[in-house]
Amino acid sequence: MRPATLLILAAGLGTRYGGLKQLDPVGPSGELIMDYSIHDALQAGMDRVVFVVRRAMEDAFRARIGRRIEEQVETAYVHQEPDRCLPASIPMIHRSRPWGTGHALLVAREAIETPFVVINADDYYGRRSFRILADYFGASADDDRRHAAMVGYRLDDTLSAHGTVSRGVCRCTDRGELIAIKECRGLQPSAGGVTYADDEGQRQRLTGKEVVSMNIWGMTPDLFDLFEEAFHEFVQAPARERQGEFYLPTAMNRLVDDRQVTVRVLETPDEWFGVTYAQDKRTACRRIESLIGQGHYPARLWGPS
Repeated sequence: MRPATLLILAAGLGTRYGGLKQLDPVGPSGELIMDYSIHDALQAGMDRVVFVVRRAMEDAFRARIGRRIEEQVETAYVHQEPDRCLPASIPMIHRSRPWGTGHALLVAREAIETPFVVINADDYYGRRSFRILADYFGASADDDRRHAAMVGYRLDDTLSAHGTVSRGVCRCTDRGELIAIKECRGLQPSAGGVTYADDEGQRQRLTGKEVVSMNIWGMTPDLFDLFEEAFHEFVQAPARERQGEFYLPTAMNRLVDDRQVTVRVLETPDEWFGVTYAQDKRTACRRIESLIGQGHYPARLWGPS
C-alpha cells in the first residue's frame, strides 16, 4: 500500500503571479520548486512521477524540467484540457480556463494504478511530509479501501506578505479525521490573527492556528470513480454554478460529508512555502538557500554538489 507514484499538478495559469510560476527557478542551479518535491518523494520511496500539464505547454515543460527528471525516474505526462473527462450525455462546454485541481487529478487516472501522492507544482512541502504520507499508507491494511490522507499546515505559516490568499481550513476530530474543509478567500494577516472575506464580503477572523490543506494528499486509485461522479455533477449544474473551478479540497470535502471517504489529517514538522505572487519568489529563494545551508539539499540537486 505504500505510494509508488508522485502526481504533480502543473497545468495552472499563474494569473496572480503573472506567468508560469511552476517553471520559475528558485534554486542556485536553476532548480524549480517541484525539483525539490521530486527529490523528497524519491527519498520517501516513490519510483514514478506523473505530470499534469496543458498540451500547449508540454514542450516548454519538457525542456525546463522533464528531460532531466526522465533521467532520474520513470516519468509520464497527461494533458489537462477543458474537454477531458466530460460526461458523454452533455454537449461540449466551451471553456478557455482549466477546470481546476480536482479535474487535474481526474485526468491523471489513466496513468495511475498504484497508491499515489498528489501535490501542486509550485508549493514546497518539506521532505518529511512525503515520508509521513508514505509511512501512513505503508501501515494501512490492503483492504482498507476508499480512504485518503492529507498533510496539514498551520494557517498563519501559509500566508503571503504580498497579497491575500485562499486556503481550505480544516475541521477535524480529536483522532485527526477530517470532518470538513471550508474554503476561505481573501485571507491576510491581522493583529492577533488572520481575517478573510465571507460570502457577503464581510471580514471574519481566525486565530491563525487552524490547520489548512495545501493540496498534498495520499490516495488510492479507487477514489477516481468518486471524483468522476462529483465532477460530472459539477459540470451538469446550471452555468452560473460552474463558473468557478472544481477544486480538489472542495470535492474531497463533499465526499467526506457524504461518508464516501475517510481522510486522516497528518501533522508534519516541516514548513510550507510557495509562490502565489511574483514577490514571493525572493522569499522562496532564501528558504531554499537556507535548506541547502543546513545540509538538506546539495547546491546542485541532480548532479555533483
